[in-house]
Amino acid sequence: MTPAMGTKEKGILFKRNKLIENIDAYSDSDYAENPLTRRSTSGSVLIIANGPISWASKRQSIVALSSTEAEYIAGADCLAVRLLTLQ
Repeated sequence: MTPAMGTKEKGILFKRNKLIENIDAYSDSDYAENPLTRRSTSGSVLIIANGPISWASKRQSIVALSSTEAEYIAGADCLAVRLLTLQ
């Protein structure tokens, strides 16, 4: 796999002297983004020492009835990934 053009100098920086006390987890969703299936898309990222260690984007497996429900589903998916990283 070759890096994309113009991205050789890009990278992920982990701060060496930053104490790793917690994992920051962020999630978001795009409510009913697909007009045919009405399914939403979830996205999440896990961060340790100011650097991402895991990120994902996927179509939700069920149809959310509101944008709030889509956000809850995205948050639950993100929490599941975070719990898996603690094992």
